Amino acid sequence: MTFIFDASPFGGPTEQGEWSGDRLAFIRALRATYPELSGWGDVALGSAWGDYSQDIYAVSWVDWLKERDNGFLAYLYVSQSKPGFEWGGTGLYMDDVWAYGDTKPWESVAPLPTWING
Repeated sequence: MTFIFDASPFGGPTEQGEWSGDRLAFIRALRATYPELSGWGDVALGSAWGDYSQDIYAVSWVDWLKERDNGFLAYLYVSQSKPGFEWGGTGLYMDDVWAYGDTKPWESVAPLPTWING
């Protein structure tokens, strides 16, 4: 069974929003890099990336990554599976989410990692 990523917490699957040319190009590149999120609208994908940037990298928008970061999908997987989880916005879980992303838990709907429970 494969996990279905839900865009609705970030803005829904059809909302396009208004983005600068550079941000829109980046969001389109994200969509190509993460086929699991191909049905997400620009608002949802951009908002999710902004949240990930803040919570994991502790910056407002990560624009320097040039390849797939499975930590992003792990972040979305945890956020959807445990909506009340508080990431903290300081990069506190950076190493944890990257390591968890390497296991691709969304492919098998794996249990959440123990660090989720503090």
